[in-house]
Amino acid sequence: MQTHSNSVLRQNQEDLNGGAIKLPPAYSPMSFMDHVPKVDESTGEQIPMWKRHLLARQIAERAFLEDGMRHHVCLILVTI
Repeated sequence: MQTHSNSVLRQNQEDLNGGAIKLPPAYSPMSFMDHVPKVDESTGEQIPMWKRHLLARQIAERAFLEDGMRHHVCLILVTI
């Protein structure tokens, strides 16, 4: 069973890297904009809006995948 979980995690990571994830409305990148800083702490320069959108999308994708993995693990534990 461990190998199945690893393959699901690997597939989820490949989806994240390929940008092939279709996010449901609950994981809209705009919902995650508050988690993205406006200013780069290391340089003090403002982060361009396009980059903030990209970072928010990445945070939304990770949250979606992590919630999916939690759900998957719960299903495995219930069936054991």
